[in-house]
Amino acid sequence: MEDTYENAYAEVLEIIKYLPKEEREKIPQNEIEYFEKNKNYNYIYSFSDSKHLRKTDIILIYLYRKYIASAEERNKINELLMINEKINSRQWKNQPIFKFKENSTDNDCKSLVVNKESTNVIIKMISKLKKFFIKYTKGKE
Repeated sequence: MEDTYENAYAEVLEIIKYLPKEEREKIPQNEIEYFEKNKNYNYIYSFSDSKHLRKTDIILIYLYRKYIASAEERNKINELLMINEKINSRQWKNQPIFKFKENSTDNDCKSLVVNKESTNVIIKMISKLKKFFIKYTKGKE
């Protein structure tokens, strides 16, 4: 499962099918047509609550924030994004992006290790969005 936008568009289109009609109608037709035009037609996605691409999460957050969320929810999402940006900028401000680690098999070579952040607000938001979509799909069954 390659994390490409074309595959993510196919997943997003499949997930949108499970939204309630009122929610689906809030997404402009030109957005859906764009996804349809640019999706990977060979990629088959079966909706599940935990197995989809990271790019799919990003697109779903964008759609939810821009078209589906209420003004209050939109403000909360924007606050979370700003907090996440502040955390990331503070965390990386005076730290090197890469650390060099001695390779035990070859003293002349060094391997790169990327620092990871300990907590991520975006992950929490994605989890809430997944619950939102799952709640509506269970009601349709």
